[in-house]
Amino acid sequence: MHVPQFAQKFACGSGPLSAFVLVSTMLLCAVCSPPARAQGDAPQQPHREVHFETGASIGNLHLFAYDDNRALHPVGVEYDRPWVRSVLKGNLQYVSEVLPIIILSAAPRVAEGSPAPGSARKHQYGFGLAPAGFRLLWRETGLLQPYFGMKGGAAYFMNRVANGQGTRMQLLAEFSAGAEKALSNRWGFRAGFSDFHMAGIGSGRHQASDFLYFNGGVSYRF
Repeated sequence: MHVPQFAQKFACGSGPLSAFVLVSTMLLCAVCSPPARAQGDAPQQPHREVHFETGASIGNLHLFAYDDNRALHPVGVEYDRPWVRSVLKGNLQYVSEVLPIIILSAAPRVAEGSPAPGSARKHQYGFGLAPAGFRLLWRETGLLQPYFGMKGGAAYFMNRVANGQGTRMQLLAEFSAGAEKALSNRWGFRAGFSDFHMAGIGSGRHQASDFLYFNGGVSYRF
């Protein structure tokens, strides 16, 4: 499948390094941000948030899947809404996400599933939706707030994944952790990492992947 030139550069260039620099810079800015001068200046708890994020995987884990030598580069728009307060001394939020761009890259394989030496990586384009999820957020708005979250959904790719042996439809599950910082009543940012799990419908663990995914982005609060 033909992939736009900008997508190929993003997927096979310095994706992991860019993701690491992005996350490190955002966390450093959050830690170094000065506290509010007065109680009235502190950002208030938002009713809702729309979060724009991107990132890159830097390797494959083997928690729920065995596939290896694959990389993931998604772009997402997430919607967060407060749900229940004081859950494990934190605030529980409902989360859903649209993934208009998902770039999956993998090395072609020879027999026994090992990568073919000297072969260029193949890139595949897809899109996804994760309508069911939650995020547990601790500490007060305006401080550096750690969080833990889970999301689930599905993705569809233009071609079969796993070197043509998998399915176009893939099930998604993401387990994430990170930190968020509200800069004002309107804007904030967050950075974190996750285990991004992807598996074809009916496929075994050897055709599923766990990506160690670093991400960061900007949140609009309203």
